[in-house]
Amino acid sequence: QAESLYNQALDRDPNHVDAHRGLAVLLVQDERKESAFTLLRRWNAASPLSAEPKVERARLYREFGDDKTASELLAEAIKQDPRNVRAFRAMGLIREEQGELASALESYQRALMVNGMQPDLAPKIAALQQRVAMGGLVDPATRTALGSTLPAGATTTPGSSAMTNGSATAPAGAPAVNSGGRY
Repeated sequence: QAESLYNQALDRDPNHVDAHRGLAVLLVQDERKESAFTLLRRWNAASPLSAEPKVERARLYREFGDDKTASELLAEAIKQDPRNVRAFRAMGLIREEQGELASALESYQRALMVNGMQPDLAPKIAALQQRVAMGGLVDPATRTALGSTLPAGATTTPGSSAMTNGSATAPAGAPAVNSGGRY
């Protein structure tokens, strides 16, 4: 019944983002992964001037572990619509997870510049700025293995993902952007 309702919504509005997302999720949950990819490819073909199908396709590729294709689709979406907040946030998330902190920071900052009404991004940006300034906040063993040292006065607490420097504490990472799978 849900599939029928999603299709009715798409008949009324062929570019309805949430209906495409919901139907794609339903198809994946129903073990029809290829149908979900086909749905989003067809949407992209029918709406070549919209960045949204690319963002949704990127979400689906990322869900199945293909960050490379997801990043390529997000880059296309950003080129097509340089004000697409979802594309910037998604690109930031992928870059952050891949350890490309400066690039992630740039993506998040661009998302916030486009739409300043994203209260979750300001603390994420602040945390990333600290991590970038401190060389990524990796643990001392990893830094030693990489031939680098911690900043003067910086320490880590065993079993903790936080680093302290004097009285300030910098989180090693904020939670993933909309960790529910939606950018």
